[in-house]
Amino acid sequence: MADRSGGNAFFAEEMVAAGRAELPEALADVLLTRLDQLSDQARVVLQVASLAERRIPHDLLRDAAELSADELAAGLREAVSHHVLVPVRTDDQDAYAFRHALLREAVHDDLLPGERVRRHARLAELLAARGDEPGTAADLARHAVAAHDLPRALAASVLAAREAQRRHGPAEALVHIERALELWPAVPDPVRVAGVAESVLLRDAAWVAGAAGDPERATALGALAVRVADEREGPSARADTRIRYAMRLLDRGTGVEEAIGATETAIGLLAGTPPGPDLAWAHAVLARTLVNADRPEPAWPHARTALEVVGGTDRAALTGPERRDLLAAHADALITLAFCAQVEGDPAGARELLAQAAELAAAAGSRTVELRTVWTRGVSLLEEGLLDAAAAEFDDGSRRAAGYGLSWVGYGLDFQVVQARVEFQRGGWDAVTRITHGIDPTVPVQVTGVLAAAGALVTVARGELDDAERLLELLAAEPPPHDQIPMLLGMVGVEAACLRDDPGLAARRARAAIDEVARELPSHLGQIALCALGAGAQADLAVAARAEGKPDSTFREAAAELLTLAEQVTGTGLPRGTTIGPEGRAWLGRARAEVGRAAGSSDPAAWTAVVDTFAGYGDDYRAAQARLRRAAALLDRAVGAGRGPAAGAADRRAAAEDLAVAAGTAQRLGAAPLASAVAELAGRAGEGVPSGGPARPSPFTPREHAVLEQVAHGLTNRAIGERLFISEKTVSVHLSRVMAKLGASGRTEAVSLAHARGLIGRLPDQVTRATE
Repeated sequence: MADRSGGNAFFAEEMVAAGRAELPEALADVLLTRLDQLSDQARVVLQVASLAERRIPHDLLRDAAELSADELAAGLREAVSHHVLVPVRTDDQDAYAFRHALLREAVHDDLLPGERVRRHARLAELLAARGDEPGTAADLARHAVAAHDLPRALAASVLAAREAQRRHGPAEALVHIERALELWPAVPDPVRVAGVAESVLLRDAAWVAGAAGDPERATALGALAVRVADEREGPSARADTRIRYAMRLLDRGTGVEEAIGATETAIGLLAGTPPGPDLAWAHAVLARTLVNADRPEPAWPHARTALEVVGGTDRAALTGPERRDLLAAHADALITLAFCAQVEGDPAGARELLAQAAELAAAAGSRTVELRTVWTRGVSLLEEGLLDAAAAEFDDGSRRAAGYGLSWVGYGLDFQVVQARVEFQRGGWDAVTRITHGIDPTVPVQVTGVLAAAGALVTVARGELDDAERLLELLAAEPPPHDQIPMLLGMVGVEAACLRDDPGLAARRARAAIDEVARELPSHLGQIALCALGAGAQADLAVAARAEGKPDSTFREAAAELLTLAEQVTGTGLPRGTTIGPEGRAWLGRARAEVGRAAGSSDPAAWTAVVDTFAGYGDDYRAAQARLRRAAALLDRAVGAGRGPAAGAADRRAAAEDLAVAAGTAQRLGAAPLASAVAELAGRAGEGVPSGGPARPSPFTPREHAVLEQVAHGLTNRAIGERLFISEKTVSVHLSRVMAKLGASGRTEAVSLAHARGLIGRLPDQVTRATE
């Protein structure tokens, strides 16, 4: 509405009062009165210009208006001098646009139906004569539809979609493909007109829908492509649609068994056909899907079969695109075999295969396979505990995905999620906030929810528990569309409940999250962390029961069962054939230490293994949590029976050292709950509150900073709350704190002062004015 009204308050008010999208008749009459004094040639110019949605090039206006050169010049001069049209310069050519979008709508709607159709038809003819000029197909399709020239509109829509895909504009491409699909049944012989089968259009629509951040629509369109191909086309097309449908399911992160079924059927449909790209892709995608389903053993032969198909293909008989498609399938199979090599304990072989895959993906120009190569390298480094190297790979992958317009689908989304998780481990919590708050508002929450869940790890660790609970409630309303969501929300929910001193709720949340993760993937390694956190909640319950003189056996047994499950997952989950990485070992050690705590053991050595493993690969926050537990165990042992004065004093010194390190970590990260727990234990032990070093340079918490940035962009409190997954009341509280810290009396002054002090970046003048 703001765009259509052009900032005119009267126009906006009239549209709001009308309560509908159509231009109100009274407002149209007001707008058209401005044209009563214009000449006939000026009216013709405006009528033609109104057919363009935004601007119309001078040469196209000239040819469509069918006026003499003098009449055209006079009409343009009159329209500009009366402030109806404005001259603009775009794409190195002169053009004209209406000063107000609503004025264009009024002129367009005032045309008689026959005149409107005739003028759209004339523009369609002129654009068709321009051939393949960039941007022409999209305009041609729109004018052809308005002129009721449906065959021309169908052909142009297909061309416009291809052009949008080349420019990495999936949302725009989806608009054009969906228009083509709407036109399809109304056009005689649509395959000849469009140059493609309907199943191919549906397949492409599924791809761009996923790339535009709508995985549910992507899988629905992919399934429809399969049905259409089964009804109207041969085995090759039926197999192809199934392979692509399986890819869309993999992009969504769920439906793995359905993807396996689709690719197995595709292989059956291609049985007896000569080796080629389709058969190679069928085996490559089935291999990848089996790996995702935690079934690597049957995946290996399919990946090797894909390579055999590639080797047996007669490349001389292939077209250029088919040869590139074969290279991409070859690369995809190599990536799966690289994963298998990693599982078999051959990291050097895995790296060699990934290097080959990277070269093939580049030669094929396959963006998805290229991103999978980067992803696999990053995951391999992450499993080895090399956080800095893994972060560099994931950052690179995220940049590539953004450049290809694939930030919200498949690996593009996965890169952002793992970026947030790695930065959380590395202590880059402000970076986590930037990543998880930089969400495209046009992307549905079903997609962005997994990124918000990753960001909530910081939310909880910093004590913003109300915000975390609101996110849990929001994302629990729908089935999880991504396999990471139940794991991340489980961790967030358990820790939030523990920080609220509700271990019973924490234990129930841990159990529910473990069950939900296991339903999708029984041996998901994320269960180890959930088991450790759940065992910690059971230990808290056991400690509380003993303090009240009540039996603790139920809680001890529950903690032991969670440890058993964690050990089972360690043995059956990926990577098989090798030991789990340092993160998995750290969480397993924590589960064992928590079982000891549940049993009443005060053995600091159990926590030493946890501290060393977390700290060893760079997760200082989890190491600080373990230091707090170890300090408590040391202090308990120091006052235990049979402990001599010297040994007790040594334990107290070691505990004080642990508390000092934990306090420093808490202050550096802004982990308020951890800092409070350290201070509370130090106070009970008679120690001073440890000092953690200099304060953070910014006066704002990350959440306050995020709120201030959204205010600077002109958002209301309600809009900010929706963007940041917090309540409107919480936004108001954060904003009040920001203004108090800045000494500002209002929103605009707060933005101005923060910018002047270098606390937020420079913003355009119109954005700053929007806060007034």
